[in-house]
Formats: sequence, C-alpha cells, structure tokens
Amino acid sequence: MDRIGLLIATFMLFFITVDGKGSNNGNTIIMPLTIAAGNNLSNGREDVQIFEFFDFKRIIAATDDFSDMKIIGKGQLGPVYKGVLENGEEIAVKRVSRSAHNGNEQLKNELNLLARLKHKNLVKLMGFCIQQQEIILCFEFMPNHSLDLLLFGIILEEEVELNWEQRSRLIQGISSGLLYLHEDYGHTIIHRDVKPANILLDKDMVPKISDFGISRLFEEDRSFFTTSTIGGTRGYMSPELQSGMLSTKADVYSFGMVVLEIISGIRNTSCPSGLVSLVLEYLNEGRILDLKDARLREPCSDGEIKRSIHIALLCLLEEPHRRPDMRQINHWLTCQSTHPPTLPVQASHWGNIVIDRSTVVDSSTLLQT
Repeated sequence: MDRIGLLIATFMLFFITVDGKGSNNGNTIIMPLTIAAGNNLSNGREDVQIFEFFDFKRIIAATDDFSDMKIIGKGQLGPVYKGVLENGEEIAVKRVSRSAHNGNEQLKNELNLLARLKHKNLVKLMGFCIQQQEIILCFEFMPNHSLDLLLFGIILEEEVELNWEQRSRLIQGISSGLLYLHEDYGHTIIHRDVKPANILLDKDMVPKISDFGISRLFEEDRSFFTTSTIGGTRGYMSPELQSGMLSTKADVYSFGMVVLEIISGIRNTSCPSGLVSLVLEYLNEGRILDLKDARLREPCSDGEIKRSIHIALLCLLEEPHRRPDMRQINHWLTCQSTHPPTLPVQASHWGNIVIDRSTVVDSSTLLQT
C-alpha cells in the first residue's frame, strides 16, 4: 500500500493526473499548492501528517462505481459518497467535480488547509486518489451523518433523538474546533461557512467541522480583513460580510445561530420571523424555555439551556466588536462558575430583526437558574 508524506516545510506540490498506463494523456492537471507548516509545537518541531494514496480501482469498488445510492452529501467541490474498502473499513469519498479541477481556488484551498490541520473536532483527511482524470479526497466516515440531518431531516435507518447532554457536548465540540482554527493552530483560519450541514458526527456523536473550500488562512495579526467575495450560506452569514469585512467574528455569528438551532430544533431560514426575533419575543414574554426543542423530553438543566441561549445571543450581536471571541465562548461553556456579560437592553443591537428595534429586551430570566 503506497503512502505519501506531505512534508511539513514550505514547498510546491504538483498534482498530475495520468492515464491507466501511467503516461500523460494530454489532460494533465497541475495544481501548485503551497503546503506550509502544520501544527507548530512548543518544542519547535512540527507535525508531519501521512496520507494514503488510494488506487482508483479501489475507489470504484468501494463506491459501487459511484452509485447514486451511495451519495451521502454534497460539498462545495462535489458529491460525497459512502465507500466500503475491501477490509470492511468505511470511508467518505469526495469526488471533485471536473469543473473544479484546473486552477480551482476552493480545491487548492481545501487541500492546503487539510494538510495542515489536526484536531479532534475537525474532519480528518485519510488520503486521496489522483488517477483517470479524477481528483478524489478520502475522509474518515461519519456514521451519524450531519448535524443538519439529525436536527431537521429524516434518517431512514432509525430516528435519532438528541438529548440535552448530547446537544451540550455538540455545542462545546464545535466551539473547541473553531477555537483551534481561530487561535490555537498558530495562524488565523476563518471557516466562513459554519452551519449544521458542515458539522459531521462520528460514531460517538463527536462533532467534526468539515468543508474548508471557502475558508481563509491569514498570517497577519489583524482584527479585520477585507474580501471581495462574499462566501457563506444565507441564514448563517454575519451582517458585516455584505460590506466585505471579514474576521473571526463572522464564524462567531454563525456559531451563535447554530447554537440556537441545536437548542430549538428549528432551522433559522424556516422561521418566518427568524430565530433571533423569536428568541427576543420569548424573552420579553417570560417564556424563553418554550424555545426548547419539543423532542427534548427527558429532564434537562433549564439553567444550562438558558445559559447557552445567553451565549448565542452575544454571538449574534450586529456589531462584530460586541461579539465575544471563541476563547471566551469556550471558557463560558466549559466553566459553569464563570458568567457571560449581560445582554444589551435594546433589540436594535441584533440588527435585522422583525420586532420593533426600539423594543426593550428583558434578559433577566436568562440569569435565573
């Protein structure tokens, strides 16, 4: 079994597709990727990640020749299939669309980042196949599907209901993954498309952030960056992105929306007034716990739920500088003795909402345990 190491030093990696005989077939794909250092360790060494090279015939056999019945999702770059290797091991196979082969920035970007990143709450790249005019990425398989499917979809095999303990662990895991991207990796990485569909769940329900096609890595230590491309998904994009302002606070905003969806089981874009407006209305009516997903039947900590709603509302403030960073959020989520700051009293601080922006928000019930 061939294995290649992506050596962790800055160099140029060229991917060249050849035909089955090993000769150039005239459809050569050359993709220069600058692969820089992986995780910077405190002792000065760097992690070297080893990725397996998968033969195309193995991929064909594993996916039943890319059968539509094997499709389990679709990312920025193409469809994702469930594959079963000859030893019974399950993998997720991303077949990069032909239109994304030559000079595609999203593909180069995703490969560049996946070669660097290593964290328990980020999806793991196992290897790839570059043969027969195909570019295929192979990931660890997530048997519990995506968070989107669990919250809003129908799973044919069995109905999975998330209890509060599981939901709380999901929130903490997503927070931990984003903290790694924003601060702990060493450079600032902004995901730009945090949403339930991009949160995959392993056999133990550990959340894994996926799909780094439009993510951005910044080596400069700055609070904000400008961008000419507005990436992301409607319903999860922060307001300032419309004016080309990009920062880690964009991911914080998306995270806040995901937290509200995890608590409520309601998709933001399917809520007529939007989830933030609904939460503010429930707060002022003194029935914030009515936001709780009806599927949460077992006894759960009302105090923890209200605390999570409080943190989510801080993340969803309209002005980026008012939002907390992921380190603060992670601390509040993991240390119950700490207290998030009080929320603003004017509804206008949450921007695009249906309720009157001059409405006074009574958040006192969130502080009651």
